[in-house]
Amino acid sequence: MAYLHPALLVAGGAGLGFPLARLLAPWAGWAVFAASALLALPRILELNSEECLLTDMRLTVRRGWLRRWTMETALDKVGAIAVDESLLGRLLGYGDLRLMVAGGAAETLVRVRAPRSLQRKAMQRILALKYAAAETFRQKL
Repeated sequence: MAYLHPALLVAGGAGLGFPLARLLAPWAGWAVFAASALLALPRILELNSEECLLTDMRLTVRRGWLRRWTMETALDKVGAIAVDESLLGRLLGYGDLRLMVAGGAAETLVRVRAPRSLQRKAMQRILALKYAAAETFRQKL
């Protein structure tokens, strides 16, 4: 629903504005359309300024353009990753990720693009880290 909100706002502005132009003035429809587009602009910028960075040791999520939100967690502390996608989220390619971190804490990343792909890649890296740690321990014995 988060991706649809700006589009619905602009479409609603066009749907209300252009019939209004027939009644009042030709510029009234464009004024309502422009106002709705300006209201949708901050949300569009926010959605386009999101990045997920997955390295060998960390998962970093940054979101925002003027107002920055950052979440960073070490992969060796992550126990499980759950994906929550609505039907609309599956169609548009976004969903929520819930990271179960050591100590019982849970971090939720809301409206992540391609969450299943990120989950699969993160779990592969987590398993590689655990396998490397087990090999190192075995070699010390």
